[in-house]
Amino acid sequence: MELEAAKMIGAGLAAIALAGAGVGIGI
Repeated sequence: MELEAAKMIGAGLAAIALAGAGVGIGI
């Protein structure tokens, strides 16, 4: 259960980081 939660959190952070980088480059 904890491992799955860690994966979800990691994926969420990665997605947010990617989105932030995309917006930064876009601007």
